[in-house]
Parts: sequence; structure tokens; C-alpha cells
Amino acid sequence: MQDKNCSAKKEDVKKHAVHDQFNFDWWEEVNDEELLLADSKEFDNQCHIPPISELSTRRGHLWVTDLTRQMWCETKMMYMLAGVKPSEEIEENPVVISGTNIHLTRELQAHDVVEVAVSSREDRWAIKFLNLLITISGFQSGVTMAREVPIFGSLFGHDIFITGIIDEMRYDPELLTVDIYELKTRNKNCLPVGIVCVKYDDNWLKKKVDHFMEYWNGHRPATGVEIEEAWKCQCCEFADICDWRKLKSEECIKRNKLSIS
Repeated sequence: MQDKNCSAKKEDVKKHAVHDQFNFDWWEEVNDEELLLADSKEFDNQCHIPPISELSTRRGHLWVTDLTRQMWCETKMMYMLAGVKPSEEIEENPVVISGTNIHLTRELQAHDVVEVAVSSREDRWAIKFLNLLITISGFQSGVTMAREVPIFGSLFGHDIFITGIIDEMRYDPELLTVDIYELKTRNKNCLPVGIVCVKYDDNWLKKKVDHFMEYWNGHRPATGVEIEEAWKCQCCEFADICDWRKLKSEECIKRNKLSIS
């Protein structure tokens, strides 16, 4: 059941929105500086709809890609999911196209790809389960490597379902360990100078996931990058219309004025 006052306030926000194509139902008065700077307690008193409920086409679940985009820049991810049109059209990056072909080539090196006709959501999930079971049974029977492995589930007790695909998994039958490899595409036809190894940190990951889920559950508004990562804005198609970038610019101007005075 929805509060009538809440609905009225949202309509006012829509009428005065700078970017009319943005879905301002996600939270009330998202452009207001006080709301963006408010702490979580103040934000909880605002009328808003959890962003996860807006993903009706996915039946309320996330992709791992959503979380990686969120880690890069939450505001950019928000604009993309809301269908905001960028200030200028960006052509599809040839590196991305090449990366897709590389992924398929590497997958074919590990196993054959068979097309299966599906007619329902249940069919698609049955294929995911089968592919995962094939990977597990392969490891149990002596196979030490698998590619394009489907994963799904909830993280750290949160009630949001997440799906994704692991580029490559390598199993050590002696140590009973599994290493996960993430394939990164390059804009040059050459191998990297080396491999970056990242040790799994459960505490770090839980802290990140908890923070991400606060946004998806509507407990806080989206935030953008801080000044240390402002270089990301140089290659962002939403830079010219980004409210977070505008807010941070205004904060810098205020701080400079105060330091001068």
C-alpha cells in the first residue's frame, strides 16, 4: 500500500526534473543536495522505491555485471538501468566485440557449444543447472579446467538473487582448491606483461556487498566517484548530465571560496 503524500511528492519531482527521461520514482528529490549528502537515517525518512523493484523484466534479481558496474561508478550504472540517453551517442567499442569473440573461442577450446531451443523460463534455468552439474561432475572425474561456468545464488544473507558467469575455473585435485580466472580483453593484439593474482578476502567482499545492497534495497541513494577517481568521468557518456559530478564540482567551489576567505 502506497502513501498518497508520497505519490504527490514524486509527481512534483517529475515535473521539475532536469532530465525528463530519468525514472525519478527510484527515490524522492534525487537532485536535492541535502538528500544526496544526508546520512542513512535521514534518507530512511524519505519516500522512495527500492531500485531492485524496478527491474521487473528480471523478476527482481541482479547480474554480477550490475555489481561490477556499481563498483566502477554507481551513478553511471543507475543512469544506464534507468534508460537515460547520454549527451552523445557512443558507438559500440570494437574491443568489446573482439572480447566477445575471444570468450567464445576460449570456451570452444574447453568444450563444444550446443544450441538448445527453449520456450520457457524454466527451460533456461534447467540449462544453467545442467551446465553447472557438468562442470562439477567433470572436476570429480579428472577434468581440471572449465570455462563459461554459470553461477547463481544470494550473498551473505541478503535476499537479492544474483546470477553470473565465471570465465574460467581451474581445479587442483591434490589440494582440492579452485582458482577463478577473469579474462580481460585488450585493444592490442598481444598478451599482457603478466597475471595479476587477487587473494579472496571474505571480509572485504562482505563489506562491499553490504554497501551495494543498501542501494538496491532503497536504504540510500546512488553515489558517484570521489575526487581520487574523477578520471573515470573523462570516458563517461553521462558526464555532461551527471548530477553527482555537478554536486561535487559545487562542493569544490565552496571549499575553495572558504579557503580563500
